[in-house]
Amino acid sequence: MAYFSGTKLTKTSLSRSVRRNIKDKEQRLGRICRSIWAFTNPKGEHFIFASFTTGNFPKDKDRIIVTLAYWNKNIFQYLSVH
Repeated sequence: MAYFSGTKLTKTSLSRSVRRNIKDKEQRLGRICRSIWAFTNPKGEHFIFASFTTGNFPKDKDRIIVTLAYWNKNIFQYLSVH
């Protein structure tokens, strides 16, 4: 059982590049993005993750969690991870 830890996000609150990254991953994985959240680890690094599932039911056990972006403190914005 996975425990949620972080801040839930909506697709509309993300930048266009991260939304394009989500759409690209949906097509390549053949899965649907079900949830997106931001998380900060104990080192203070910020990341955005997404959960992709198969089928129309979010309760499926077949999930993949993918890192979408990380916070770059030098340019003060999230950068997409491909």
